[in-house]
Amino acid sequence: VGAGTTDIYGYVLEQGATLNLKTLLAGTQWSGDPTTFGNFVKVTVANNNATVSVNPSGLGSGVSYPVVTLHGYAYLTMTTLMPHLVIN
Repeated sequence: VGAGTTDIYGYVLEQGATLNLKTLLAGTQWSGDPTTFGNFVKVTVANNNATVSVNPSGLGSGVSYPVVTLHGYAYLTMTTLMPHLVIN
């Protein structure tokens, strides 16, 4: 976590691509409980791009680190991203 951001261009999620966050999440305090997942992984949208960030502590006051920016995904939400994540 905190080692940089990957930029992804094109509509890869519509083509069935997945984002594997399993190893990244193993370096956080997330216990694997799906009800707390949103404390550790966030999606924010700005300038027509969606950024997926990870908060290693899961605390609201903790620092979040951007890990991937999906360019052109102005309407991506956690709900629409979840089917494309590998987390366990």
